[in-house]
Amino acid sequence: MGGYLVIREFTLPDISGIQCPRSKNDALFVLKNYCYPVALKTTMLSTDKMNLRFLACAAVMMLSSLLSIGTVSGAKSDSCAHCHGTDGNSPSSAYPSLAGQTREYLVRQMKAFKEGQRKNSMMSPAIALLADQDMQELADFYSAQSLVRSNTKTDPATMELGKKIAAEAQCVACHQPNFKGLNEFPRVSRQKYPYIVKQLQAYRDGTRVSETMGPAAKNLTDEQIKALAQYLSSL
Repeated sequence: MGGYLVIREFTLPDISGIQCPRSKNDALFVLKNYCYPVALKTTMLSTDKMNLRFLACAAVMMLSSLLSIGTVSGAKSDSCAHCHGTDGNSPSSAYPSLAGQTREYLVRQMKAFKEGQRKNSMMSPAIALLADQDMQELADFYSAQSLVRSNTKTDPATMELGKKIAAEAQCVACHQPNFKGLNEFPRVSRQKYPYIVKQLQAYRDGTRVSETMGPAAKNLTDEQIKALAQYLSSL
């Protein structure tokens, strides 16, 4: 039977409570305490080289299982659901919807909160716990969701004013003709009306800093901001 690998029947250890390894040391710990014991439960009739290959295969299988536990559709997005909704469509007008937002913008904003460039009593401590990979996975998840149209009441005259302001300010240059954003420029169509108003006022007043949006919102009145927000949220 030389050259063949014979494996006795065994049961894989329970890994449901193990967190995904985030570093080399974490990975080595998993290999030592979970993968290697599995390998010891086998009878290998082969050369040392084949034994090493089997151990490597066992490690890959175990680590793959570990990584699948931490998928963003599970626990990572659960903590965001209370404010932003399970699918990124916020159930409250007080919080922005994240569904359909661009990946690049989401990652940039999460990093801005973590690094202190943006400050929020709820978001800042929540983001502080995330690693770069977590941010990327969250961005991938939310950007793939479908954003539902806002139910904000609209006024025809106000809508027309908002449309005119958007055209004069050339918002489409960054946010694209459909206002769905591109790369680092965010989607603003169908966003929550109160959130758009709040952010435009923050850009205008300098409480949220942006080299692009600061100058663009600098001369907008509250009436113009509300008209623009109503137009964008209804698209």
